[in-house]
Amino acid sequence: MRAWVAAVLAVTTWCATARADKGDFKIESDWWKLGLSTGGVFARDRGDATFTIGAVATRVHLREDFRWYGARFQLVADTNGSAPTAARWLVGAEAGVGMGYGAIVSYTGEHYTGRTDHGVAVHAKLTTGLVAVYTGVIAMVTSPDVYGIDVGLELKIPVWSGY
Repeated sequence: MRAWVAAVLAVTTWCATARADKGDFKIESDWWKLGLSTGGVFARDRGDATFTIGAVATRVHLREDFRWYGARFQLVADTNGSAPTAARWLVGAEAGVGMGYGAIVSYTGEHYTGRTDHGVAVHAKLTTGLVAVYTGVIAMVTSPDVYGIDVGLELKIPVWSGY
């Protein structure tokens, strides 16, 4: 236990005294984040409120001022309540500030009962970097199911990919 406390104090002291201009410590970096996504969709014409589950992958660049931006891909199965299950994908951009808040803007597509529809999605998210909670609106432009409000949770594992 003493070794663990000593190691934490040593790393904390090094981080506190490191200077970015000397190259000792650099916050700016790039990350892949891979994880699971789960949530629900409600307030729409098709079916009841539904459960969604799937995967999410993001590529994020973290700047020195703790602002971040990146690209994302999300693939989920939408159980659609009493209607048949659909596959939905979202491809877009995300940006935010620190371990706090961000926004996601995406093209979205959905394959449902033999047809593929297209639309847009806008989400707000609260994040710690590993866990994120999001809520937003999905508008399917080519579908009779014009809109949906969704909420969800993402659990992601970061994979460092360099400065």
